[in-house]
Amino acid sequence: MPDFSISALHEIFVSDSAILKTVCEVVERGQLRKLGSRLIREICRKTLSA
Repeated sequence: MPDFSISALHEIFVSDSAILKTVCEVVERGQLRKLGSRLIREICRKTLSA
C-alpha cells in the first residue's frame, strides 16, 4: 500500500490503481467521499462561524 497524505491531494481528485485500496479505506472512515467511480472529494471539517 503506498504512503500518501490526504492533505497533499487536491480537494477533488481522481484515484488510480496505485492508491485505490487506501482511498477505499479512507472513504470507509468517512474522511473522503466518492463522487463517481474514481472521482473522490475530501470532506471539509471546518465549521462556519456566525
